[in-house]
Amino acid sequence: MLKKITIIITFLFSLLIISIDPSVASSAFMASSGNNVLVGQNSDGEQEEYMHLFFHPPSMGKHGYFVIRFDNSHNLNEKLINHAGMNDQGLVITPTSIPSRELTLHPEKSRLNDTYVNTLLSTVSTVEQAIVVLEQYQPHDPDFSDFQWQLLITDKTGDAVSISVGSDNEFHFSRKEGNFKVILNFNIAEPSLGRYPDPRYDIATNKLGTIDSEEDVSVEHFQSVLDAVHCEGFETNTIYSNIYDPVNGLIYLYYFHQFEEVVVLDLEEELAKGYHYFNYQELFSQDSVEKAALEKQENIRVFNGIILLIRILIVVFIVLLGFTIYKTGNKANLTTKRKGLLIGAILASGLLGISILNMNGGYIVFLMSSNYTTVAESLQPFVRSVHTVDLLLIGCTLIFSLVFFIRKYALIKRE
Repeated sequence: MLKKITIIITFLFSLLIISIDPSVASSAFMASSGNNVLVGQNSDGEQEEYMHLFFHPPSMGKHGYFVIRFDNSHNLNEKLINHAGMNDQGLVITPTSIPSRELTLHPEKSRLNDTYVNTLLSTVSTVEQAIVVLEQYQPHDPDFSDFQWQLLITDKTGDAVSISVGSDNEFHFSRKEGNFKVILNFNIAEPSLGRYPDPRYDIATNKLGTIDSEEDVSVEHFQSVLDAVHCEGFETNTIYSNIYDPVNGLIYLYYFHQFEEVVVLDLEEELAKGYHYFNYQELFSQDSVEKAALEKQENIRVFNGIILLIRILIVVFIVLLGFTIYKTGNKANLTTKRKGLLIGAILASGLLGISILNMNGGYIVFLMSSNYTTVAESLQPFVRSVHTVDLLLIGCTLIFSLVFFIRKYALIKRE
């Protein structure tokens, strides 16, 4: 019985690990033919509530540009993470996350005054110019030398390059070959770093490989590629999908892998309004926002259900384990003192297991609530702590139980 429960718990843990795999995070690609150039991007994660579009008009000889930023501090005055963007010269930067690699700093190189993304968007117009900047300058802050991103840089001529830090701890530049280029969550310079092979890469390259003419480089075709490689899961979902048209200065926005509604922004028109920003979610209809919320809550319900099942199984596991230890202790004719130690271990295991099961019992209310959207909002901090607190406690309980098994055999051997 213990063996069967252990197998079930292991299976459920594996399911959770797969569902929250952080390596599945974003995809970017571009294609060009004739005068048409498009760039597509899926951004995968969980922080869509604090995602904004910032528009910086041209000033003091610098280009105008927009960037998408994640505000992890929930405060627009704090440091924000620039995630992607396009400038008024037709330069597009789209990143994907990859395992971090330290960039070697060269003291002889000048230091930038701003981040790479801001610097490139505000000062360069072409891929060639971007490469020169990256080769000649080092990060504005030494802390930014730990690169966890890979950049796809595209210009309106159709030129493109992917940039990552290679095994030599220097920038690696991979130029576009043919009429398209794709980057995902493995390092182009060293594919073993990251999720490789990735079926999404094959899907994207196969669909982009059908491009034969200018007409094939279309918003409709790129939308189909974005849809084919988007992510859905308990934890990781495609938060936003964008298509950039650097030739015409247009940005096509899609929210939470819903491709039925598109918001189109004209970069020139937005920059003419001066500096301003939007909350990404607020650009879309209430229907799209509510549909995304329902899908997210359903994912949470399933995830929480699995967590609850694991908790119950662990308690059953501990009870059976305690019963086995107690029976073994009787058969071994242990002393009263040693029996007391075993019973104490059983009680300690049981209390720990029950505390895990009952911790933040609002889960049960959440799972049974018919109006769970409201309940979910009140439980949001708890839901986000599941992965660090609950799973850690469950893992500790299993280790604790293993120690008791070892203790059991040690006691018998001493007798």
